[in-house]
Amino acid sequence: MNRTGLLAAAMVAMLAGIASAQYRTPSYLMGGVASTLSTHWNGVWLADLKARSITSLTRGIPVFDIPCLAMDADNRRVVFTADGTQMPGFSSYLQSGVYRVDPATFQVTTVAAHTLQLFSPTHLLVNPDGDYVLTVRTSLIGAVYNVMKVSGVGGVLTTVFGISHLPGAEKMNLGINMDTGNYLVTAFRFLGSPQYPHTVLDVAEDGTWTTFAGATYGWDSTGANLQQDFDTGALVGQADNCLYQLMPGAATRTTLAFLPTSARFVLEFGSLFDLQSAAAPRIVASGHVTTLVQGRVCDKPAVFTIDARPPYACTGINADPGDQTGCQTNLSRGFGFHLGRHLQTVKIGTGRWQVHASCPDYPGKAYALVLSARGYRPGIKLPDGRRVHLNLDPLSVLSLQNLLRPLFDPGPLTLDASGRAAGLIDASSLPPVDVPLWIALAVLDPQAPCGLAFLPDTCVMRLRSR
Repeated sequence: MNRTGLLAAAMVAMLAGIASAQYRTPSYLMGGVASTLSTHWNGVWLADLKARSITSLTRGIPVFDIPCLAMDADNRRVVFTADGTQMPGFSSYLQSGVYRVDPATFQVTTVAAHTLQLFSPTHLLVNPDGDYVLTVRTSLIGAVYNVMKVSGVGGVLTTVFGISHLPGAEKMNLGINMDTGNYLVTAFRFLGSPQYPHTVLDVAEDGTWTTFAGATYGWDSTGANLQQDFDTGALVGQADNCLYQLMPGAATRTTLAFLPTSARFVLEFGSLFDLQSAAAPRIVASGHVTTLVQGRVCDKPAVFTIDARPPYACTGINADPGDQTGCQTNLSRGFGFHLGRHLQTVKIGTGRWQVHASCPDYPGKAYALVLSARGYRPGIKLPDGRRVHLNLDPLSVLSLQNLLRPLFDPGPLTLDASGRAAGLIDASSLPPVDVPLWIALAVLDPQAPCGLAFLPDTCVMRLRSR
């Protein structure tokens, strides 16, 4: 059976098989808390739970705070925000801004740094164009909150939208709405009644908005990430010991579970879904564990796994069992998956995007890229319990059969020696369009359950031909 037939057969659930739970490799990016004390850890760290090791990626470079970090669009480098300071004696610290670090060389480069415009960056995401979009406080006095965009190449700063565009915006949080491809934005202050409901807005690139949910109380702007459960479309996330949910259109969030942890383990905030295609979806979060090191009480970085379905079991894991960070206070702010950006679009011209596939654990294997204009849920449940989050339509059939050229080129259909490949979307010849488009990636293997060795999460983009 060829690769197209193999994937199509799996998608209609005609093949049998039993698969173990499939998640990302347990390797995580963690960021240091705001402190200048030598007793606190500093910078970006890579925690490999399988190798039982933790490594500093910003060794020798003082960073006052790292509110957010993530894999870059290339799934090689790490992009992070640094919250600097203008106080005397801090000239050796990274200036406030956006930076990249290469885990292979430990080299830190500046994308964009500005003491005032990027005075206090918080949340950051890599958008479907491959640019960095971040929420920032943009001045020292008379705080102004904006959503800024930094181009992935050249570091050009532009304001996407801010308090002049939205109905009240302060301490904003940021995500991508999987149902529209627009931004999800939540703000601490809302200039309506009640005054502080943390309402979540769906915001287009031009600043036009509609309400996603939370007219009474929405989503904590500084706590849990804005990430949706693909099965329901609801925002789901953890802050401290609570797991929350906000359904689209709901007036207020609800508490799904209180998450008890074992002795000495403490959850903080900033959880992320692991692979949502998994038969048993789970959430991963960061925190710390109190341990004794040479007779001294220390807080070590910890990673928590949380079942995304009842009874929401929560397990804490010491991310530094070898005491490689020393006796420091290891409170993590930024948190993300190392090598976890498996599917990413990057704009290369008007109406044109590269589609980057990156599955480092599957070099040389065949793959398929599938498009849909009908959304991602409910998708298709496979016999092994996994789910392909894509609704099949004529566009899916044509993309599977490689019949959309030159509008869509899926690439070589075989991952290279590093597990990478690139396709192309070219809508530049189309009349003006601005619609959401969903993309799924599957790594193929006839010996794997359902013929699918790996199912990364589906992504969404806005297809704009102009």
